[in-house]
Amino acid sequence: MVRTALAALLSLLVAPAYSQDSLQSYLDQKDYFRLAVALDREAPSMAPQDRAYFQVFTDNAFGRNSWSIREVRTLLNRGNLTTAQRLALWLVQEDNYCKMGWYADAAACCDTLLGSFGALLDSDHLEEVTNDQSLWNSLAGVPPLEVSVPGAVSVRWTRDKAGLMEVPIRKDSILYDFVFDTGAGLSTISESFADELKLKRLTGTLLVNGSTGARNRSSLAVADTLYLGTVLLRNVVFLVLPDSELTFSQINLSIKAILGLPIIAKLGELHILQEGLLTMQPEARPNPCNMKPVGWWSNLALNGWSPIISVVVEGDTLSFHFDTGASGTELYPTYLARHRGRVLREGVAAKSERGGAGGIVQSDVYRLKNLGMEVAGRRVMLHKVDVIADATASRGDTFYGNLGQDVIGKFPEMVLDFKHMYVSFP
Repeated sequence: MVRTALAALLSLLVAPAYSQDSLQSYLDQKDYFRLAVALDREAPSMAPQDRAYFQVFTDNAFGRNSWSIREVRTLLNRGNLTTAQRLALWLVQEDNYCKMGWYADAAACCDTLLGSFGALLDSDHLEEVTNDQSLWNSLAGVPPLEVSVPGAVSVRWTRDKAGLMEVPIRKDSILYDFVFDTGAGLSTISESFADELKLKRLTGTLLVNGSTGARNRSSLAVADTLYLGTVLLRNVVFLVLPDSELTFSQINLSIKAILGLPIIAKLGELHILQEGLLTMQPEARPNPCNMKPVGWWSNLALNGWSPIISVVVEGDTLSFHFDTGASGTELYPTYLARHRGRVLREGVAAKSERGGAGGIVQSDVYRLKNLGMEVAGRRVMLHKVDVIADATASRGDTFYGNLGQDVIGKFPEMVLDFKHMYVSFP
């Protein structure tokens, strides 16, 4: 699993080995878009090992996991890396393996992290690595996820009471509504629904970070076969949460299941139409949008299983989480720190309730009446956007906000492609 706290630790441990300090700074901030552009610019003047080191992280962020795996193996076989650099490489290798569905290899990375680098990790980081170790060991006998898109496939989608997108998933000739959520690092299901579907339950428990920042105790289950239209889904891993963690009494809503990013990222080129149609194309095409790209990497990246999108906010290019399971866009304390004068001048202090798996929490915010931004070359204006003032409420990460359905819903169609790593609004 992705550990934002561990990434923050690495930013303190890994010192730049050469004069191009900006590359290390971008990596510390997880600004993968600027890192890719700067690396491309600096590559001719860099030592091969330094170039390969940063290439590991850009390949990981932009979906080239098999390349990143080979680069990590090559670097780890060399003897002139610092201890901190080796720690960083083992962390990214764990992420590479989990995305490939090589769970036993991911567990082995955790063994190395705990055995060789435990002294560099404080109690919180040790807990996270240990939790990951339990997760991957539980999945060690599960084959990798398979998603087979037989051709152009279209299904109708609807919205639930919270305005979240739901898609029809078929099991044993019965259709069920699953929330379609790019913000879910693993698909999620309630205990009672997992029992209803007779999913294979795995032994062991683990702690999972919810969207509210709470740590939720979970178990795991596997669906051998599911269908999205005629798209075959095999070996689908679910986090199993108590029903209460997916129940929101304030709006009389109980979520049964969430289709997460590991599946969404394998569905090819996705066209999501606001009229309620989802179309999947197995052969994704090169980026067709007419936006001015951040670089040749386009505007979408992955931080672990969290999609990151490049957004221009009032002329400032920033990296946001991209979450189709969020009804609204919000800004994090990192944005407040960067634009404190404007936020304090224009924002109104308020309380905001934020919900997700694990319940609802209340946060102190500054509410902006208007906020202009540009996404994939398209200009939008949002109203009543919250800037979170409590640093603990945004999970302590380095991104500047979370882009939600209030932006996506302004356009009749969205194209989402995790092969060529772009989002566009035709």
